[in-house]
Amino acid sequence: MTDVASWGWLQPTLYPGWTAASDDNLDSRLDGINVDISNFYEVTIRDADGDGIVSDTDADDGSNVAPGEGVIGPSGLTTVREVARYDDSEALAGGVTYTGLAAAVMLFDDGSWAVRLHDETLPPTLWPRQVASLRLGTWDGVEYSGAYTASFDEPLCFATETPLRTPHGWRRAGDLRLGDRVTLFEGDTARITWRASATLPARSRRHAPVVLPPGAFGARCRIRLSPLHGVLIRSSAATLLFGKQHVLVAARDLVGHRGTKIVPASRVTYVHLGVGRHAILQAPGLGCESYRGGHWAETLVRGATRSGMRETPRYPSCLPVLTRPEARVLMNYMRAGLTGAPSLSQRPYTDAS
Repeated sequence: MTDVASWGWLQPTLYPGWTAASDDNLDSRLDGINVDISNFYEVTIRDADGDGIVSDTDADDGSNVAPGEGVIGPSGLTTVREVARYDDSEALAGGVTYTGLAAAVMLFDDGSWAVRLHDETLPPTLWPRQVASLRLGTWDGVEYSGAYTASFDEPLCFATETPLRTPHGWRRAGDLRLGDRVTLFEGDTARITWRASATLPARSRRHAPVVLPPGAFGARCRIRLSPLHGVLIRSSAATLLFGKQHVLVAARDLVGHRGTKIVPASRVTYVHLGVGRHAILQAPGLGCESYRGGHWAETLVRGATRSGMRETPRYPSCLPVLTRPEARVLMNYMRAGLTGAPSLSQRPYTDAS
């Protein structure tokens, strides 16, 4: 059994047109509606059989719900009836309108329903509690048999085998402990003040590790990162487009460029490392961010093995973090010839070093 902390907006009324006998309540009737965001609540997603999926109970998609599986909220365990996704949703937060978001709607067996934004479409600067209004986009027309638990909590971290530079040579991310020092992009060092690890199902293409092969963006060995892990890109194109030579791009937004791929696995162990502030750590030939934090990232590490500070850290970003559309523009510019990659001050990487 796997419990994952999550969040959402519980709606104050039963689903419009709710029919207990129907397996197809969720559809385009929600297109364009304004979501009631007055009831932000935190819940536990219970994956009773540990298969990485919280299955729904509707009978027309072949799903099979394990006993005790569902969502644990203020009123106890509620079983999921149907799951739907609405693309091109729109949120207002901090006076900024965010478009192109994906929203998940869960309909429960008692006719209640809740809405949650998908992590993979959330800009790094958008905190769910800051949302002042939310409008659902367009139903994608897919009959889902449940929801991947990883879709509730996007990790922001290294695969455990990732080599990281320290003053004493290269060490696997999974072998680093509290108090160990790591070498930063600028060449100075910082002490690890917070650490967490979690093993997750990684069969879904959306949540599987992103693999950068040797030579991709300066990488000197095969490197696996979580999809939202920020990778340092230095480019004259970034200066032209965003006024900063160094920017962070989510690993998922590098897919399709220079051989970078998503490679599913049955399970993957991710390691989060905090150094008391947001900083850039050195993987072989590649700058990768330390743990930055955020509401959706915090929900993952609540269930992880962690040590260090009692509370999950939150740090302001040390570099501009590009949104997905911004990253797409930058990659197109770099492909056209305005290339660049970080130059890390480090000796050549070998497995033995």
